Amino acid sequence: FMERLGDAANAGADPVEDDFADERAGREEEEPAAWNSQPQSEDEAEQSHAESDRLVDRILARMAREGEGADYAKIMAEEIERLRRERGEPEPTPEQLTRHDEWITQMHRAAREAADDPEVQREALAHQHPLAARAQALSSRLMHEPEENGWLTENDGEEHPVAELLDSVFKAGAKLAGALNGHDWPPEIEFCASTIVRLKKARVYLDDALRAMESCQEQKLVPNNWLAVVMVEVVDLAHDADILIAELRERLERRAE
Repeated sequence: FMERLGDAANAGADPVEDDFADERAGREEEEPAAWNSQPQSEDEAEQSHAESDRLVDRILARMAREGEGADYAKIMAEEIERLRRERGEPEPTPEQLTRHDEWITQMHRAAREAADDPEVQREALAHQHPLAARAQALSSRLMHEPEENGWLTENDGEEHPVAELLDSVFKAGAKLAGALNGHDWPPEIEFCASTIVRLKKARVYLDDALRAMESCQEQKLVPNNWLAVVMVEVVDLAHDADILIAELRERLERRAE
């Protein structure tokens, strides 16, 4: 759930040009945290993200069903408890419940303080990865150009190929931001698997964007010269995401050896 919030927050950041290449080339392998001597595998990260997505989907579905009077905190607590039972985990102790409530309070306080602190915002922008910045810049362009040129109107639904193109690029940018922004590159070894999973999800959305572009071309919905430029940018994003995925997998393999 917190990862999904992070994706949404990072997706709204302005692009910042920053070159991580030299840092990536010269940075040495980090030692894993003491509390996690064995980094999470890619399969374990996939399962963890799937559970997170399922939890978010359930919360959002209940919020939609219950309408304006929905109690978000109550719904979240109930769905977390439901997920705990599905895992077959034991009932939490009163001490664990108390610590959990304290943690939630601290998280809310920290979020409010971060939102009001310009220094935190500047630091976040300073750690925006170039790939995520390029995706964000493309998303910003696509938010305006189709509407300004009449290629997409208010009457067009979500299944319209141009709308699908915009939506897929935006989601890919959000996933890249969540995977890459806010920290130096490469990530510490214990976060490699989780980053791979996010990058793979971004790749799925980029593939969706390419399929939407094929439909746009077949139905002649946008000019070919505009579509060609966007296609090159999307292909380049996908290619560079694949490079990062391969780099992280290699780090995990070296660690396993």
